[in-house]
Amino acid sequence: MTGKHDDNGPWAKSALRIESAVLSVEEIGRRMGQASTDAKAPNCWIVDLEPDDSLPLNDQLPAVERFIAAKIDVLEELAPACEIDLFLGWHPEAGQDGIVFQPSLIKLLGRIGAVVTLDTYTRSEDDDPPND
Repeated sequence: MTGKHDDNGPWAKSALRIESAVLSVEEIGRRMGQASTDAKAPNCWIVDLEPDDSLPLNDQLPAVERFIAAKIDVLEELAPACEIDLFLGWHPEAGQDGIVFQPSLIKLLGRIGAVVTLDTYTRSEDDDPPND
């Protein structure tokens, strides 16, 4: 995934990842109408769904839903031959943070058999520098 973020401050990333044992990344990109945004992942087509990683994750989910809804026909065609993953990574602003999935997004993800990967980054007390 592309984008830069400060691991010490809040950030969030949302991406759709598609892998296939029978379709190339290029073929998936052709069908999806765009190339992968992550050239470092040779066996996985990835598209960042929100380029602004300073936007809170809850605020990114409407763009995620719009993208999937716009591509639902293609994604349903790809689903039998692919593993589809909605990747959501974030570093919350505080020790506790949450996200809300709307039923409409959950239905779309179910139609394509997508898994959701929630990847949370937090700082632990062990990560803090000593107070000396």
